[in-house]
Amino acid sequence: LLQSESGYTLEDEPVARFRDSILSGKWSEVESALSSIGIDSHEHVTVSAETVFTLACFTHGLPPDFAAQFIVKRQQFLEQLEARQLKQALLILQNELSKLTDDVTQLHRLSSLLMCPTSTDLRTAAEWDGSEGRSRLLVLEALQKYISPGKMVPVHRMETLFAQAVSNQCSSCDQHVRAVDANLYADHVCPLPLFPKDLRIVLKGHKDEVWYVTFSPDGRYLGSASCDKTCILWSTKDYSIARRLEGHDYEVACLAWSPDSKQIVSASSDRTLRLWDVETGESLRVFSGHEETVTACKWLGNTGKILSGGMDRKVIIWNTDGEVVKQVTTPRVHDLAISNDCTLLLVADDKDSIHVYDLTTLTFLYTLEESAMIMSLALSSDARYCLTVLKTGGMN
Repeated sequence: LLQSESGYTLEDEPVARFRDSILSGKWSEVESALSSIGIDSHEHVTVSAETVFTLACFTHGLPPDFAAQFIVKRQQFLEQLEARQLKQALLILQNELSKLTDDVTQLHRLSSLLMCPTSTDLRTAAEWDGSEGRSRLLVLEALQKYISPGKMVPVHRMETLFAQAVSNQCSSCDQHVRAVDANLYADHVCPLPLFPKDLRIVLKGHKDEVWYVTFSPDGRYLGSASCDKTCILWSTKDYSIARRLEGHDYEVACLAWSPDSKQIVSASSDRTLRLWDVETGESLRVFSGHEETVTACKWLGNTGKILSGGMDRKVIIWNTDGEVVKQVTTPRVHDLAISNDCTLLLVADDKDSIHVYDLTTLTFLYTLEESAMIMSLALSSDARYCLTVLKTGGMN
């Protein structure tokens, strides 16, 4: 109806006849129509998981023309069995299916279906829903792999285009960072800004570049680390300076809060880490063990242990007494990230790679490659995604 009213022909007559022949089970017409359309040597579309499970496994390793014919003949064979036309089914198996494949196991399985006493038993044994079910539609979808989309519109194509349209709207939204219920009834717009847009306050207190900022887990403080050798703890009530932490001899590169927000660790270019009491601002302990700049530090969950990485190619696990618990040799460390369950460790090197370790054993697992030098990285709470900030200014 749409074609006749619009005057636009979506498919040629042979293709339309081919589609109708499959869905109506006119298998002699299917063969002639398939011959006129032609089988391509390249697979054109990815079929659904249901089709792969139901049909594609039967044609694995067959040439495209044999695979297409096998799919058609198998369906015809099953429908003859369902109609209890056993002689015709046997002829299809002996004279046609057996010539299309040398998979003896597959042929034996098909021949065993001849012994099914009822159509219900047949459908159960063949894991097939019958001629009145979805089987013909699955045949059509499976054959689509071997026919150019320019000749026959793929099954579910409209659904695919709708899904792509929704996905493109979401991907073009500059505030879209999570899954939402989007549709085509209206253009997608995130209901509320997910990223802050308005400048609220500028904090001034450092005398040189600020290299790192992080909020305390309880939300009471914002910690900042600076090239001026100091750290500042800002009260989030009014963003006044609550504590100024002084003691490092060189730049402070990183900060890490304890899970209870009562302590904070700083990592410095003076090759040390310092553990500070948040309430008093007192330096509780100095951690010495790195031989070059300490670039990153993290608390290992609620274990009471601290992890650090440096340009000396070391990642060290410490207890809060400043004793080395474990250490591992790594590439030069630009930044670290740890999964919430403390099982994965990601090390960003000074080039363009992320090295992934099993944190429980400190054994290397694999490497992820980036397009430029990585300045910092972070893991999502479920450890499925990693966010990287590149020297070129991009984020991935």
